[in-house]
Amino acid sequence: MSAPPAFPIVLSEIEERGMTLRDYFAAAALTGIFAGDGLAALLDNAKKGKDHDPLIAFAAYELADAMLAERGKKP
Repeated sequence: MSAPPAFPIVLSEIEERGMTLRDYFAAAALTGIFAGDGLAALLDNAKKGKDHDPLIAFAAYELADAMLAERGKKP
C-alpha cells in the first residue's frame, strides 16, 4: 500500500519528498502506545528474552495501516 506524504515538499511536478502519511500515523500510534496501557499489553503478550522493539514497531505500523484503510472508506 502506498501512502501519500504527510508533509510533502514538492521539488518538481514528478518528485515529492517527505514523511509518508503511513509513517506519520505510525509515529502517532507509537505515542499512544507509550502513553497508555498499550505498551504493557504488548510486552505481556511477548515472550520473555525477546527483543521487544520489532514487536512495538510492528504494532505501530499495523495501527497506521488500519488508519489508512479507514481513511480510504467513503463516509
